[in-house]
Amino acid sequence: MLENKEKSWDDDKFQAAIRMKEISEYFSGNRPLTRGVEKNEQYEAWFSNMEKHINELTYAEATSASRKIQQLI
Repeated sequence: MLENKEKSWDDDKFQAAIRMKEISEYFSGNRPLTRGVEKNEQYEAWFSNMEKHINELTYAEATSASRKIQQLI
């Protein structure tokens, strides 16, 4: 389990960033989901910004990343 800790971190970080990007694109009005959505530039920008914050997290700085994750939540 400990041997795979960094890989799990990277996988989870990647998946979280992808989800933020998808949500950002959803609110751009250009990516359809089950039903249409009105364009919302504020949501689009917010989720895009969350994606950037997630991508900036590093395993090597796990303690500060943990605090950053708490702030993001």
